[in-house]
Amino acid sequence: MTNSLIIKKVLSQALLEICPQKPFHKISIANLTNACGLKRQTFYYHFTDKYDLLRWTFKYDALQYLTGDIHLEN
Repeated sequence: MTNSLIIKKVLSQALLEICPQKPFHKISIANLTNACGLKRQTFYYHFTDKYDLLRWTFKYDALQYLTGDIHLEN
């Protein structure tokens, strides 16, 4: 697993942990980076904004289910 993927997963996990506590529109980049101990620059190196992180999170989570043993029957 690449370092970039690890950081993206950490930021994604921070988003998933914060969302139940705070509405998405009120979540700041500072909230996300503080939750996982990263710097703002690190966030912006990997994502353009929190919507980009949200898109990546949905795509990555969807791929986790699609790479399993999925057939037309199941």
